Amino acid sequence: MQFYERILKKHLAEIANNLTCASSESFPDPNLELYIQFLDALTLFPKLSIELRLRVWRLCFPEPREVYIGRRFIKRSVSNNRPQRYSKDHANSLPPTLHINAESRQETLRSYTLIWRKDLGEETKDWRHPICFDTKRCLPYFQYYDALFSPTLWWSWIKELDLRSGNLITENVRRLEVKQLHKSVPLMDFIRGALLGIDVRTPYGYDLESPIPGGLFLLTILQRVTFTLWIDDDDPAQLSIEEHQSAIAAYLNMHKDSLKGGKVQEVYNYPPDGME
Repeated sequence: MQFYERILKKHLAEIANNLTCASSESFPDPNLELYIQFLDALTLFPKLSIELRLRVWRLCFPEPREVYIGRRFIKRSVSNNRPQRYSKDHANSLPPTLHINAESRQETLRSYTLIWRKDLGEETKDWRHPICFDTKRCLPYFQYYDALFSPTLWWSWIKELDLRSGNLITENVRRLEVKQLHKSVPLMDFIRGALLGIDVRTPYGYDLESPIPGGLFLLTILQRVTFTLWIDDDDPAQLSIEEHQSAIAAYLNMHKDSLKGGKVQEVYNYPPDGME
């Protein structure tokens, strides 16, 4: 049985890949006509039992992956003044089984949640890249500039995501990644200021004693927060790894009562030299 499943999965992956490439240019049709792709290969596949077909569809789901669920910030190019993405391409490819037939699509949507960015207030023509995740297989994460630009906006974004997903964000997200913390000086100022009780304002106008990032405490069942750091050993003014760890651990412990799971486990990843 496993041998046949591997063969079927291989052929279906090829079909799905072809369908994905074709449909990205032809679907949805501007004339609102259905895009139909006839499957000439695996003609015996429809004759398999429904249980086996559904199992094969599930085998074609993407491997567990990170899914960026933050806002898509825009910056202006100095050279041509054209809008460009602030960050690298965060768009995760959609599960190919969404493109094959009604049965595969239905089985996919049993597991995956689609949230269209236009429904979140983001004006974009990039309809092929909605937020798509499976809470059991994916690691939703935000990056440092989500909280850096506006902690209040980040809080509102999580609330809107939660509404559009039927409370899947606050009820299911157990892991969160804060990337590139070494670049987020204001965010570390928030954390250090909260620990020291400093009653001052940052250049961004937010009280250091507030629990920041605020949206962190909307995710009430968090069990793990990963902070990605890169320490420049040649910069004497930069905090050491141990100082970062101590500050973050103490800060999360200070607000542990805000989380149903209690104390959040801290995990630290260190990108190799040269990575941002």
